[in-house]
Order: sequence, then structure tokens, then C-alpha cells
Amino acid sequence: MAIIRGRITKSAVDNLSTGEVLYDITLLGFAVRARSKSKSYFIHKWVRGRQEFFTIGKHGSPWTADTARKRAVQLLNKYESGSNPAQEKRAEAEALTVDAAQKLFMTQHGPKLKERTRTEYQRLLDKIIVPELGSRRLNQIERSEIATLHANMASVPARANFVLSILSKLFSWAHDNGFDHREVNPCMRITKYRLSKRERYLTASEYAKLTQTIVKLEAQGRITSSSAFAIRLLMLTGARLNEILTLKWVFVRTDMKSLFLPDSKTGEKIIRLSDEALAVLKAIPKVEGNPYVITGHVTGTHLTALHKAWYLVCETAKIEGVRIHDLRHSFASMAADAGASLPMIGGLLGHSDPQTTARYVHLVDKRLHELNGTVGAAISAAMNGVSKLKKGRAKSVSGQPKPDRTRQR
Repeated sequence: MAIIRGRITKSAVDNLSTGEVLYDITLLGFAVRARSKSKSYFIHKWVRGRQEFFTIGKHGSPWTADTARKRAVQLLNKYESGSNPAQEKRAEAEALTVDAAQKLFMTQHGPKLKERTRTEYQRLLDKIIVPELGSRRLNQIERSEIATLHANMASVPARANFVLSILSKLFSWAHDNGFDHREVNPCMRITKYRLSKRERYLTASEYAKLTQTIVKLEAQGRITSSSAFAIRLLMLTGARLNEILTLKWVFVRTDMKSLFLPDSKTGEKIIRLSDEALAVLKAIPKVEGNPYVITGHVTGTHLTALHKAWYLVCETAKIEGVRIHDLRHSFASMAADAGASLPMIGGLLGHSDPQTTARYVHLVDKRLHELNGTVGAAISAAMNGVSKLKKGRAKSVSGQPKPDRTRQR
């Protein structure tokens, strides 16, 4: 550990290397430490001959050099008045239950999450984590308990892995905020379940069946017009379900044949619109006072669920094993059949990471094999001097038309 003395500023903190500790020369006791993956502000104070350390928080949001300095002034004033913030924090941590910790965690960390992710965090905290661990002291939860909880959810592996991720975030937050002083996150070394990526692609006949069934069920009143429009847009755009359900009219630019989404799963995103997708949008009536394209049952809201309507459509059409998300996979498959490369497919789907698009490499490989066969046949024909002109006349290897022997006597 290398100790440096100077004024703690943003540039000074940014320039710290792993293992360095910067002690402020203008506010004694205020310091910042650089670890391999983060930098943390803290107080270092001697109290009755003993060293006391109080963690303020990680460098970033909300702690910057300025905000951490203001907090340090408050803490140091407490020390001067005879209080011991570090001791008080330890007592608080000893009494902090998982339930109380998750409430603080969601208050502080929740706003940093996307709305849908935040909702899912809270749902799993309320339904699984708090009922199982809520009354336990946070800093006494052992790895074996978390491993048991994870193992008991083996029948729903994706949900089990998400619960493990939430707990890992919770314990990291607790450590950074001084509620759990253990250096090792108890979620570490718990192996997540391997999830099989199941992809189902619609055939041309299945597209036709779905379309006919949607028209039939909508006419019978068994699915709403909003559900019908949503499914059609999902089929024609390759968009994610939530992107269509929360689509607002202000995001629609028919003149540019695009949807401009300010905040999708991958951030800002543009969805290109075909003429067919535009025709669906133009057929959707705008409801006064409702900003959403796919309107919900309550005035001014958007449709929140589509699965019930989707399963009814598939059941009626006698199409099995197709999830709503498979419409996105099928869109990618159609793009590959049309000759799109992986980067082009990624662009259409709005992938921010090329690795995400790599799952469709087998679709492009199929087209490449077909193209390779066509090129190979053309080269072989040219090598044998039998490649054909547009009108069907053979050409020689030199490129000149072969003489017509039927006219020669």
C-alpha cells in the first residue's frame, strides 16, 4: 500500500493507481483508497489511542470528491463532539436485518436501475428473498444459506440465477456502505445454472396461420384490438415486447420510417419500419389523452400484458412451442434468408454488443453455404469453358462467344 498526501480532487482521484491511498492535507482524517475495481472514500481517525475507520462510499454516484468531502466534514465534527460514528455504524450493522437492508438498498440503488429491472428486483425481494432471509441479520448470512436457497429453486433456473444476482448486488452495496465488513461477498463461488438457449423460428405457413387467427379472434372479440396490433408490430419489427407495449406516439417518425426509442434495454435505439409495419401503425387509432400506441384497459395507460392473448392465438392456430420473444428470433431468421449479414441483423435488432448477434451466426452460415455453392459452380463452369451468356449462348474461356457449328458447312 502506497500512501500519498495531497488535496483530494476529482483529477487526483482519477489518477490514483491500484494500492494507493491519498490522505487529504486540508481536511485531516479524510482519505480515498484505490482498489483494483473501485475507489472508496473513508475517514481515518484516532479515538482514545485506537484507529477508527469509517467508509463513506465508492467514488462515483453519489460520492464524488466534493460530496465525500462534505460528508467527511460532518463525520469529523461528530468525532470532535465526542461521538463515534464508526461505533454507531457497527451497532447499526449488527442490528440490520436483510429486510431492513433491502429497503435501504432499493431506496439508494433502485433509482439507478431501469424501471422494468427495478420492478423485477422488488418482486423477487418481496416474494423470495425476504420470506426466506428477511428476519436474519445481514452480516451473519453465510454462503451455505444462499447456496441452499439457490439449490431449492432448481426447477426455475433462470429465476434462481436472477435471485443470486440480486443478493450479490445487495451484499456488495452493504459492504460499500459499511453494513457488512466481510471482504468476501457470500454469493461468490456459487455456480449459476446453465441455461439452454431455446430458439424457435416461424415458417412461412406459420406466419400465415398466425395472421389469419389474429384476424379471426379479434373479430370474435376474444382478443382486443390493442393485443392484435401489438402482435402484428412484433412480427414486423423484431422489437422486444416491452418496446412495443410502452411505445409512445412521439417516438414514431413515419417520415423517417423509424421508431426513436429514448430508453430501451440497450439505451437509445432506432427501429426501422417497413412499409408493412407503417401500414399497421397508420391503422391504429390515436386515443385522445393517451400518449401510448398500444393502449391499455385503464384510461391513459398502455397494455401491460400480452401473454394471455398470445397463448390463445397459438392454441387456436395449433402452433406449439412459440414464445412471444420467438417473433424476434424469426425476424432475424427472415433477415438472414434475405441475405443480411450478422452486423446488419444486429443493426435491425438494435444490439449494442456484437456477441449478442453471434447467436444467429448459424442462420448466416446457411446463406453463406448456399452462396459458396453458387460461386463454386460458376467458377467450375468457367474453368470448363461452359459458363452461359444471358441469352444462353456459351462463352469460351477467353470470354468470346463460341462459333455456331450448325452454320458451318
